[in-house]
Amino acid sequence: MKVLDGGLQALEAQVTPCTYNDQPAPTKLAAGMRCETVFLDYGDQRLKIAADRIGDDGESMTADEARKVEMSLSRFVSENAHLAQLAISDHADWLLRYDDDQSKQLFVVPATGFPVREQGAELPPLFGPAPTGDAFDSWLSESLTRIARAQTLLRVSAQGMEDSGILDIQIVRYRNEEDAQPVEFGRGDVKLYDKDRIAIQVENTSHEPLDVTILMIDSGYGIYPLFPTRGRVNRLFPGNKVPSLTGKINAKTIGKEYLVVLALKGNPIEQPVSFAFLTQPTLERTRSGLGRGKNPLGELLSDAMFGGAVEMTRGSPPKAAEDYHIYTRSWTTMPTTRSE
Repeated sequence: MKVLDGGLQALEAQVTPCTYNDQPAPTKLAAGMRCETVFLDYGDQRLKIAADRIGDDGESMTADEARKVEMSLSRFVSENAHLAQLAISDHADWLLRYDDDQSKQLFVVPATGFPVREQGAELPPLFGPAPTGDAFDSWLSESLTRIARAQTLLRVSAQGMEDSGILDIQIVRYRNEEDAQPVEFGRGDVKLYDKDRIAIQVENTSHEPLDVTILMIDSGYGIYPLFPTRGRVNRLFPGNKVPSLTGKINAKTIGKEYLVVLALKGNPIEQPVSFAFLTQPTLERTRSGLGRGKNPLGELLSDAMFGGAVEMTRGSPPKAAEDYHIYTRSWTTMPTTRSE
C-alpha cells in the first residue's frame, strides 16, 4: 500500500494499493488488516530552475536573449538530471534573470527570495554576475550545482530522523569568558551577530557507537566540515563527546545558515565513515540577501547530490533509515555586531 500525499494522520491513513518487491498490489482489503512500513520515499529532491523573462527592473528579455538562456539551462539539466529539472518561472525554486535592462548582467536568484534588508528594501540575494562568452556555461553549471547540492542536503536533512535519545547537541554563546548562554532553538528565528563567540557541543547519548560528521552550510551555499578535521577519528562511543568546537561568527556571509549533524551507526568491523566529501566552496554573492562508504545514508546523499541513481526520487528502507540520524539547527547571521 502507498500512503497518499497528505493522507497520513495520527490514527488513520489514506492509502492506495501498489506493487512492491515483485509482489502484486493487493486486491482485497479487510477491516483490521495491518500495514508495515517497507520503504520511506523522500520524493523528488531536484532543484526546479527557469529563465525569468522579467528582470529586477520589470523589463523583459528579448526573445533571442531568452532563447540563449533557456538553451544553456537545458544543457545543464541534460547533464545533471539527478540535480535539477526545468520548470516554468511560476513553479521554479531558482531563476536566471537580468538585474536591469541597461546592464544586461545575468544573476542566479531564488524564486521565493528571503528578506535581506538593504537601504530599507527587502530584496532576494543575487549570485553573480554571470560572465559573458564561452565562460558562461561553466559558470552557470558550477553555480547551480553548488546550490542544488546544498539545498538537496537541507531537504534530505529536513526529512531525516532526529532522535533526542541519540545525540545531545548544544550551541552556546559566550557573553564573556565566564558567562556562556545556551542558544535556544525552536522559539522563533535565532539571530547570531558578527563577532559572536560560540561553541558547538555534541555528545553520544545512545548505547551504540556512532560515526558523527558536523557540517556548516552558509548563506552562499558553501558546505564546510567542522568535524572531523584531518587526522581525527569521528567514531563516538556511548558517553563520548566531540571536542568542543569554538569560534566566532563573521559577517562574510549573512542570512540563513545551518548546522547539519549526521550520525551513522558505527560498524565495528569497518573504518569510521565521514561525510566530509560533501564539502564545497561558497558562491560569490553580489547582493547580500574520508570515503562515502557503503551505507544507507552515504548512498542516499551520494545519489541525490552527485548522481549515480536512475530514479529521480530518493528513499530508504525503514530498517536502513534506523541506522542514521540527521540533525539540523538554523539561525540568521546578522551583518552587525551585537548591542547588549
